[in-house]
Amino acid sequence: MISVPHLGEERMLPNTNDGQYINQIESKMMMSMRHGPGCNPNKRWEGFRFDSNHDEFNPLDWPYVHRLGDEPQHYVLLPQNVDHGSIPGSIVFTGCTNIDDIHELQPIITATQIASKYTTEVRKGKGVGNMYTYSMMENFGKTTQCAIHISNKVKKQQIKQQYYTALGKCGALYKKYFEKKCAGYENMCQDIKIVRPDSHDHLQPLCYLTSKNLGNSEHLDTDDHSRSFAFWVTTTKSTKTTTTTTTTPTHEGVFLLFPQWGLAIQLGNGRYISWHGNEVPHCTSVGLNTPDRGDIFSLFTALPSSLFKTCSRKQTLDDIKVDRRDSGETATAFFKSLRVGMRVECNVCPESVTKKLPKLSKGKKQATVKRKQYFRKHKIVGITESHVELVSEFSKRFQQLSKVEAYNRIVRAP
Repeated sequence: MISVPHLGEERMLPNTNDGQYINQIESKMMMSMRHGPGCNPNKRWEGFRFDSNHDEFNPLDWPYVHRLGDEPQHYVLLPQNVDHGSIPGSIVFTGCTNIDDIHELQPIITATQIASKYTTEVRKGKGVGNMYTYSMMENFGKTTQCAIHISNKVKKQQIKQQYYTALGKCGALYKKYFEKKCAGYENMCQDIKIVRPDSHDHLQPLCYLTSKNLGNSEHLDTDDHSRSFAFWVTTTKSTKTTTTTTTTPTHEGVFLLFPQWGLAIQLGNGRYISWHGNEVPHCTSVGLNTPDRGDIFSLFTALPSSLFKTCSRKQTLDDIKVDRRDSGETATAFFKSLRVGMRVECNVCPESVTKKLPKLSKGKKQATVKRKQYFRKHKIVGITESHVELVSEFSKRFQQLSKVEAYNRIVRAP
């Protein structure tokens, strides 16, 4: 492991603001003007980028550089103004696969190219390149929260199947290169058990995000609960003449940067990195803009904080219901403990409710599935001898529950 001290005021400075070149003096002055108590860090850094197409940016001269082909390494980013022995730093783990083994990287190439061509583009902040919507894996290679945009139904189904298969194989790559490497992969897998307790393989990532030719400002991934894990792959652009066909590298000038520590990691085919994106500010530099430049894709995985909070909250409330039943508390006793004005959590989708799937072809068994269970915050507005009246704080919807329904669906949240 290599300990990397925080640079403080000597941090590395960007060389462009909204795409326009700025020198180091201007950069320091402009960034300091946005600095202040309570200032949103992502807003403070928005618009400032490290661009290889302009002067005063050479990441190969930074204090710590990990080039393509270097041995796997752990970098410990130490906190600012704190005794190094008192608080542990944040680990960045990086390495590079055998770039000549195209077969191993093919699932990532397939998944990223399908996502960039057929899924929805999302834009966060000021940056260059593209990012595409999250795809969330379910059991047995299926995904949700990912719409393939194509009008031909037959081709759409084929593309979906290719995408699902590729993501399943990508999960095996993440497991191979990050598991038992002191990269925090096991911690993410433990959290996945909370989100998907019935999953057939907790050592496979759950959510994926794709980027293409990305270059962005320094930022924190505030939407992520877990560490980030990513692979990069490149494509080459062929230049055809009357006699020859040549290819050119596509990763020139593209680095994952940690400017406050002076750490630059060169990106390219087969690069893999794990870092704590919601703790350490980072960014991706803008690569050289040459006519024969190809594309550089990345496939990220992390556990979104909103998903984890929702699922862990449901698990906590379910545990309270189980403990209540195990303690022997009856429906009548629970009903008597409720008071007008009390704020509670109510399961708005009863366990008994199911929905029918579309009819299957002859000879196949018709199936039913339980609807997704979730809780909403409610306020008790009235109590009679046999019913309790609730109003949802989310939708303002009014409903009445009997004693038994209240016992099965209401939880006094801790």
